[in-house]
Amino acid sequence: MLMPVRRMSLPVGRSMAINTLGFREEVEEVDFCETPIDTLVQQMREAVAMARPRLARLSRAGVRVAQRFSWHDSAARLIGIIDGLGDRVPVRMQTQRANRARDAKRLEVAQRLLQSEPEQSHDRSRHRGGDGYS
Repeated sequence: MLMPVRRMSLPVGRSMAINTLGFREEVEEVDFCETPIDTLVQQMREAVAMARPRLARLSRAGVRVAQRFSWHDSAARLIGIIDGLGDRVPVRMQTQRANRARDAKRLEVAQRLLQSEPEQSHDRSRHRGGDGYS
């Protein structure tokens, strides 16, 4: 039996663990669905009052649907979806990689500047009289 739900979003703005491998993600909001209690009560009352043959048919249909959503089948579907992506990289990952490459380039430039700075300051000290003090 399907029930109407209301989509809810809660702002959280926190860093949360995604799994037990230690990955963390900054989460701005959490989305979920809520069934209003009066709708749930109405659906339960209808199920109790329903004719037994119809309730049995719905029950068998629910079992068939539930059997199609086993962990094995869900994993197989996800693997199929992932395999279908091919070599495409998700936009978010592309952005993260581009940011890391930009930051690595900036670090490289900064390191080169720091390595060349002592030579430049040494050259300047020779022009000021050789002792390094002004």
